Amino acid sequence: MRTEEASVVLRVNGAMESRSPGITLADLIAARAGRADRRRVAASVNGMLVPRCHWARVRLADGDGVAILMLVHSR
Repeated sequence: MRTEEASVVLRVNGAMESRSPGITLADLIAARAGRADRRRVAASVNGMLVPRCHWARVRLADGDGVAILMLVHSR
């Protein structure tokens, strides 16, 4: 019998998303921001700003609220 891993449900920028268990903030940002310049991205988890140097260490848990902001400029 095969056991499915439970997914983690997150609220990302106000929308619910299912992700794989063990996902880090860095993984989520890479999936959402693609090749965007990381210097132009800011993120918070549950209302707390997370410095870029900690993104890879922050494991997201079921129910976490994540805000990802990308600075864009127009010409």
